[in-house]
Formats: sequence, C-alpha cells, structure tokens
Amino acid sequence: MSRYSYLLLDADQTLFDFKRAARIAFTAASQFGGFPDTEPLYTAFSRINQELWDEFDQGRITKDFLVQERFIRFLSSIGSHADPDGCNRVRTEALSRAAFLLPHAEEVCRTLSQTHQLYIVTNAVAAGQRQRLRLSPI
Repeated sequence: MSRYSYLLLDADQTLFDFKRAARIAFTAASQFGGFPDTEPLYTAFSRINQELWDEFDQGRITKDFLVQERFIRFLSSIGSHADPDGCNRVRTEALSRAAFLLPHAEEVCRTLSQTHQLYIVTNAVAAGQRQRLRLSPI
C-alpha cells in the first residue's frame, strides 16, 4: 500500500503538452491580430508572458492583470495596434482546444488511478483547462 492516498498532477507540461499548445495559440492570435507569426515574435511574446507569470508567482500581480497585460505589452513592443483583448481571447480559446497529452500521460494516469485518487491542479485560466480536460481521454 502506498504512503500517499492522493496524488496531485499539474496539468501543463506534466500531462498536457503546453509548449505545443502555446505555439498553436500564438498562431491563432497572430492571425486575429494581423501581426507576423514568426519565431522571434513568438519568443518575444513568451518572454513577456513568462515575466508576468513570474510576477504572479511572487504575488506582485493578479492573474486578471497578467491576462490583460501580456498582449498590451507585446503589441506595444512590436508597434502593433491590434486589439489586445481580442488577441488574448483568441489565444485562450485556441489553448482550450489544444488538448495534446504528453507521451504516456494517459497510461500513467490509468495505472496510478488504480491505487491512488488523482487530482489535476493548475494555475492557468480555469475555463480553458476545463475544456482541455473534457477533450482529453483523461
């Protein structure tokens, strides 16, 4: 018998391939916003997004601020006048449809669920994560 009855599994980069989903979501946002879908721009957006997540993790900003601010900063940095709220909405919607499991995630969950109660935890946008879970076999 295991020492732990419950196991907490992080959704992103533990079960779901968030890197793949995030790249696809950036493509959707770029199509909506009319800015180029290039690796340098994706890298710039990712850096800005990560800086904001770091501030959130430190308790310096709220998740609502992070979600609003990331495209404001990114679009400003590239001189775009695209709608930041629209870009964020499109990105979030695309993420919610990108339910790509990492290799062996389903198998690991099935095996562990025979001896443990599993719970998925996340700090991501709740509505998007719920949709990804509904679309996935887990």
